[in-house]
Amino acid sequence: MAALTREGLLGAHRGDIHTVSTPGLGSITSVCLRALSGAEALAVYSAADPTDEAGQPAKADQAAKLGVSFTQAATVASICDENGKRILTKEDGDALFELPYSALQPIIEKALEINRMTKASAEAAKKG
Repeated sequence: MAALTREGLLGAHRGDIHTVSTPGLGSITSVCLRALSGAEALAVYSAADPTDEAGQPAKADQAAKLGVSFTQAATVASICDENGKRILTKEDGDALFELPYSALQPIIEKALEINRMTKASAEAAKKG
């Protein structure tokens, strides 16, 4: 096993590109997804902060909106080109989520899966 170095760690493999079939998007037959960086994942979690402006726990309706924000942010940040370069910005989230859910569902599910942001991933992490 090679010794850990700064260069080795910072130059580590950034993850694979995953392709998802998208039959519900017409001429766009597939979408590429990538794992988020640590900074991107923190930004996604920040988009779903479960507190209100006063730092109090969010009410049920606010919490539901936060779930949408989280899912949307994770999906938008994961979509990339064939080289792993992000192609959407957070401002594209609302427009993306206007597409039919039947077309978005496989993209959303894979984005959450590869970033270990599913309920099953959270439960597995708790078991450690």
